[in-house]
Amino acid sequence: MSNVFKLFFILCFSFLTHLSYGNSVDKLQAYIDKNCKSGCVDASLLAMAIEKASTETGASQNMLIAIIKPESNFQTKSINKNKGKSVGLFQIQVRWHREKFRSRNYSDVFENVRAGALVYKGCMDKWNGSKERALWCYNGHQKFGMKNYVPKVLLAYREISQLRVF
Repeated sequence: MSNVFKLFFILCFSFLTHLSYGNSVDKLQAYIDKNCKSGCVDASLLAMAIEKASTETGASQNMLIAIIKPESNFQTKSINKNKGKSVGLFQIQVRWHREKFRSRNYSDVFENVRAGALVYKGCMDKWNGSKERALWCYNGHQKFGMKNYVPKVLLAYREISQLRVF
């Protein structure tokens, strides 16, 4: 796909999504702008990807956005090479979750959000709906996950919920 076509698609998509979501996208964009300085995801695109992944998996839309904040700070091309290669908004470790992707474009917003939602939903199922345990699971059962990671995500979850984006 040419860059001109991609840009045209994104602009049209953003405009149509803004018509559908209106004020919600503005609130989400303000939240992203507050937390992300460069390489940030477009709020319209993220809202559409979150809604689609949530519909497919049953995962909470607000929780999915909350997970993104500490994982990538809303940077679409974020890559962490510590302890494996984590990519994209949800910082998915492809070596463990390759089957959750439909393509090899792991940092694609729709692909990454879908995979992140599948991982989180699997953790929710494993821990019988416990948000805290599911987040600990999502974070790879790391030793300090319950102390550091889980509170960060739950704080972001409260912030997003108060904004009433979804």
